[in-house]
Amino acid sequence: MKKNKLKHICFILDGNKRWAKKNNLNQLDGYKKGIEKIYEIIKYCYEHNIEYVTLYLLSTENVNRKNNNSFFKLANKSFEGFVKKINKIGKIKMNIIGENQNLPKNILNLIEKFPFNQKNDFNQTINLAFNYGFIDELKSVIKKTNEFALENKMNVDEVNIENFFYLKNQPDPDILIRTGGYNRISNFILKNLIYTELYFLETLWPDLKLSQIQNIILKYNKINRKYGL
Repeated sequence: MKKNKLKHICFILDGNKRWAKKNNLNQLDGYKKGIEKIYEIIKYCYEHNIEYVTLYLLSTENVNRKNNNSFFKLANKSFEGFVKKINKIGKIKMNIIGENQNLPKNILNLIEKFPFNQKNDFNQTINLAFNYGFIDELKSVIKKTNEFALENKMNVDEVNIENFFYLKNQPDPDILIRTGGYNRISNFILKNLIYTELYFLETLWPDLKLSQIQNIILKYNKINRKYGL
């Protein structure tokens, strides 16, 4: 049987705070462990020639939670070092997808500081969904479509809206893995998940093992993907 080509894998990272509580640690320790796991997963995907990796770090629904202070403090302190560590893996291009509204000023400054989209020679693309929600992305697409149509004196239905979505020219994810025990997609890149194979794990994100990903890929390789045909 011919194996399915795996080009794009995405993750919903759920369970950092529950992992910390289970291990009698504070939330900050849970997030630190979660960041270590992100690095491990990206390295694994790079070594296995998976060209696109998308990670759901923070939703628009969760951005205003009071207990996110520790998360933002860690992001502000560790993000530069995290990016440098990722760059040591290999030729990687990084994007942040999401909205700027409601984020602390220091986080916005941090995001703007890094030239994520300036690499032309790369083997892997990493998308970090930060303050992301599909409804907000859809509103953005509608706004940009209307502006483009008006500027170019076109009817809206003549506009190619694909270029206005965050993942635009990237292939849709082949696999979605959600950790943490919830069997839902939670407002995550819905336009891109139409034919994605979904895998929901009870495992909390910091406890995710590479062997679990390997087993999911083996299952994926045995699927007869018909894309609605």
